This record gives sequence, structure tokens and C-alpha cells, in this order.
Amino acid sequence: MVLTRHGWPGVFAISRTDAAGRFRVGVPPGDYTVRVEWPGAAFDGSPFPVLRNPVVPVRVRPHSFTTVPLGFDSGIR
Repeated sequence: MVLTRHGWPGVFAISRTDAAGRFRVGVPPGDYTVRVEWPGAAFDGSPFPVLRNPVVPVRVRPHSFTTVPLGFDSGIR
């Protein structure tokens, strides 16, 4: 995950997910964008699950955690 903060140049933080896909980054309150960078991610038509939301805007409020909604489509119906 690459985290950028609105109004700031460059990358604010980088994080890796655990085996369950969770990650945690301590940041000050504000508006951010989370961008998923996953080697082999199916942005290109590959047979792996497709990431529906590779870029997600997030608002972090004081003294709280924020859930980032990422969705995958396995193609299984």
C-alpha cells in the first residue's frame, strides 16, 4: 500500500499487508489516498482475482482507526 496525503507532494507512507490482507499505518488526521501496488495484480486481464478499487480516498479522523474498503472479484459465480 502506498499512502499519499492530499496537499502534500510525494509518498507519505508505505505499508505491506499481512497474510489476511490487513495493514496499519499511524498517520495524523487528514485526507489521504491509498493506492494498492501488488506485483501481478490483475489490472491487465491476468487470470488472478481482479482488484476493484486500486485507489481509495480515505479520511482519517482524530483518535480513531479508519477502514479502507478494497474489493476483489475472483470471477467465481
